[in-house]
Parts: sequence; structure tokens; C-alpha cells
Amino acid sequence: MNEIFCKHLLEYRKRAGYSQKDMSEQLLIEESLYSQYENGTAEPGFDALIRIADVLKCSLDELFGRSGGYKRDTSGSGVMLREEAVRYGSPRAKKKALIGLQDFRRLRELHAYYVDKTMMIGEFLNSPYQITLITRPRRFGKTMNMSMLAEFLDCTKDSKAIFEGTNISMTEWMVELNQCPVIFLSFLNTKSDCSKGLFELIGETVTKEYERYYSLINDSMLSDREKEKFNKIYRALADIRNMESWRICIIESIRTLCEVLSLYYGKNVYLFIDEYDTPFMSANMNGYYSEVRSVLAGFLSTSLKGNPYLERAMLTGIQRVAKENIFSGLNNLTVLTVNDSEYEDCFGFTEEEVRKLLDDFDLELTDEVKEMYDGYRFGNKDIYNPWSAINYAVRKRLAPYWVNTAENSILKDALRERGTTFEKEYNKLIETGEITTVVSLTTAYYEHQSDASLWGLMVNAGMLTMKENLGDDYYTLRIPN
Repeated sequence: MNEIFCKHLLEYRKRAGYSQKDMSEQLLIEESLYSQYENGTAEPGFDALIRIADVLKCSLDELFGRSGGYKRDTSGSGVMLREEAVRYGSPRAKKKALIGLQDFRRLRELHAYYVDKTMMIGEFLNSPYQITLITRPRRFGKTMNMSMLAEFLDCTKDSKAIFEGTNISMTEWMVELNQCPVIFLSFLNTKSDCSKGLFELIGETVTKEYERYYSLINDSMLSDREKEKFNKIYRALADIRNMESWRICIIESIRTLCEVLSLYYGKNVYLFIDEYDTPFMSANMNGYYSEVRSVLAGFLSTSLKGNPYLERAMLTGIQRVAKENIFSGLNNLTVLTVNDSEYEDCFGFTEEEVRKLLDDFDLELTDEVKEMYDGYRFGNKDIYNPWSAINYAVRKRLAPYWVNTAENSILKDALRERGTTFEKEYNKLIETGEITTVVSLTTAYYEHQSDASLWGLMVNAGMLTMKENLGDDYYTLRIPN
């Protein structure tokens, strides 16, 4: 294995405060296998590398020492450490791309190449919807955009320098910078082969937000009653052995945090939940969905339904979990699929953005590049696959970079389970490149199994895209590239 990778993996793990056991648990692998990653006797696959970068909050480039701007660490470890640049818009950093980094603040602090999506903030603040669910495929910028929204609005942050030189910085929306309390939860890596493991990961994610506000709340002038409500949930989240108490507290956790933050700041809370459906898909694929459904449903419902301390909320995911089940009674939820015009250019790259990206990396947008990475249709916009485009810009080699970056188990199982009607249409799709059929974009396949919902899952997962809407849920679908 690459010696530089092994050294950086060790360094970034120590910086994160994780043991090898901690890493193996988060990666869902044996501790002995992770140890082999660090000593170079085993080599992680591409999917494993992505998960490692996500857990350690770094990029693949950083793990392999390819980001530029490094200097030798004088401590004797031999690890190359990053030099700090002077400004966020430094010309020196113009062509430095950090592949795999999904945190907006770190990307800006490291002066990495950024395709500016900050005007999404203005669209969100100007939106008529209180609660919005946006469905998009994996690796189309959902986590980056959610961290950007949270960074901009969070009153505990000082983000002026982070947004310097961005499109939003030249608008009237800057008066909203760092003005409100924010709760940001990312379930991107919330996957487990058992219900207990999943609950622990959900609890850890919520606990991190409680810890962000712990000292502030307990040192405040809030009443003892409000502080105790906060602390009771904080303590219970750490004790999953008492499952009944834990279930009650996790269900009430976000609503309670919204309440104490609203009382403390005198302003209602913005709530962002990234990849909200990952726990549902993990539970379904591993066969324990019935064990966790009521907890997940209760958690979302109490957070979003009738919460008087909630200003606005946005959720992202691959698909919508059926409204009549998980979001029972949640009549203020607006679902925006790939077929809707709202936020149509916020996820993925437009042709203009890809042209500029390639020009900045001394490449051209040729017909060959278009054929390889173009082909998606979100709302009224033609969209390029961003993961593939940025990898091509850096590596300067046309390849199917997006392949195997997502969890496809549910699709593989579904394709095996469907009957002859679906099989005939699927074979026609493979032979001709497109199919006209009934498509359901607003139901989750694993809750309502039908040919229509499976076609919808394939669209939401990015494996197919819309070519034409023929009305009455009939669409012409095609393979994007």
C-alpha cells in the first residue's frame, strides 16, 4: 500500500481522536482489517476510501498527500502537513481540488476549488415552503450544500470570511449571515447491520448537536426546568442500554433542542437533516426495518410536525419515504424531486460550470466529455455528474468515476424480485437506451413495492434520468451517459 497514505491515515485518525477500534466500528469492518490499512498490509477499495475520508472529515487527496500546499512536520512523524494560505480567494489555490471533501467550511478554509452554489441560500430563504425534502442521487453535492446552508445561518459561527467572494456575498441576503440558531444532522454514514448499531449511530449524531450547545444552555439564565429537559435527553442519549428510555428521548430530542434554543436566542430554529433516508435503507437492506420504523417515524414527526420552535427545515435524500407512513399527518412537507424546477441547478454542475471547471484545469469540454458525463435532467436544466466532472478535471482521464460510489443493494434485490413485465421493459431499456413507462417518484420502493416505484428509485438514484413527461405519471426514461 502507498506509504504516504498509511502515514496520513494514521495522522488524520489521531487528529480526530479515534482509536483503531473506533474506526473499525464506524467503517463496519473488523479492527484487524483496519489495522492492516494503517500498516500497509491490506489495501482499502474505492468505496472504503470514501467512507474513511467521510469519517475523518478529509478528502481523498489529503489522505494521499496530493492536495498541494504541504510542508514537512518537524515533530518527526514524517507526515506532510498543510500550509495555511493567506486568503480564501487566493490565486495560489485556484486549481487545488480536494476530491471527497464534503464540508463547506473546511473546503473554504483549505482554499480548495469550489463550484459556487451559494445562491441556493437565497432560494431557500425566499422559498414559500416551511419544510422541504429534496431528492437527488448520491455524490451530487447534497452534503456540501447542507453544510453550506448551516454555516451561513448558524449564529454560533463567524462565517464572513468563509463566504467572502462567493455569489451570495454580493447580495442583500448577507444581512441573514449568522443570525439564527441551527441544528444540522447528517445521516450520511448512519448504516449498520443491526438495529442497536443503527440506534447508536443516530444517538451519536444527535448528541454532537447537544454537545455544541451544552455549556451555553447550562450557563444560561434559562429556568431549571428547561435546563433539566435538555440535560435529561443529553444523559439518556448516551445510555442505549435502557432502550425504552432511549427511544422516548431520541423521539423528543430535536423538538426539545429547538425549544431551549428558541427560548435562549429569542429566535426559532433552522433544522437541516442531510441524507435522512440512509437509516431507512440500511434497516431495510439488513432486515430489521420493522424494529426501527416507529422510532425513526417518531423522531421525524416530532421534529417537523407541529413544532412551534421551528423556523424552517430542509431534508435531503435519495427518495421520499412514504408520506402516509413515516410522515403521517405531516401536511406542511413539500417534496421536490428531480422533476421539479426548484433548486434545479443547485445539485450537480450545469454546462457553463463544467466548461469553466475544465478551463481552470487546462481542459476543454469536448463532445467526448459531454457524452461521458452529461445527460441528467433536473427540472428544466441539463446537469452534469459533478463527481465525475471533478475527477476528470483532476485526473485528466475519461473514466466512469461515479460507478460504485453508491449503495446499490436495494436495487439489486429489487431487480431480482420483480416479475416478467418489469423484466421485459428493463431488457428494452438496455437494448435501446430508453423506455416509456409509469414512474412513481414520490414513494419509497421498500415501503410500496411496485414496478412504478422501482423505476422511480432508479431515477432518484441517478441510474436513469427523465427525457419527457407524458402526463398521468407516464415518462420516457433514458440511461444518462
